[in-house]
Amino acid sequence: MINLATYISRNWHELFGELKTQHLPFVEQTRVIFREVMNYLDDNREFAKTLLSSNLFATDSGMTGVLLQLKDDGMARFSEFLEIGRAGGEVRADIDTVSVTNVFFGSIWWVVTNWISDNFEGDLAERWQKVWETLVLLLKQQ
Repeated sequence: MINLATYISRNWHELFGELKTQHLPFVEQTRVIFREVMNYLDDNREFAKTLLSSNLFATDSGMTGVLLQLKDDGMARFSEFLEIGRAGGEVRADIDTVSVTNVFFGSIWWVVTNWISDNFEGDLAERWQKVWETLVLLLKQQ
């Protein structure tokens, strides 16, 4: 699992950078990227369980640093998307980037851990889609 997490951490931007999203508006960019993340977790269920295991973050395991780096990279990238969306007038200017990033990533954690708790029943991407749509409504410039 450490090797898989290290590989993903080192290649995260390449794995999702292949998605041609730069030309898309913020909302569409995030929809495509988060859907791909959900598809990746669905295809790699044991990694999803490991990635979201709070025990790994509470102990001094070999994976802690790798997983924290993966989380930090993902949050930094999402924060960049938010700023681009704000600059383009798609995202409200009165919201705090760090707080919104935490809400999005907390929502991911909640959706995926519930899916894991439900023994991987249902389509993870569909579960996420409903939450994403609600979050986007909160972000959109009126």
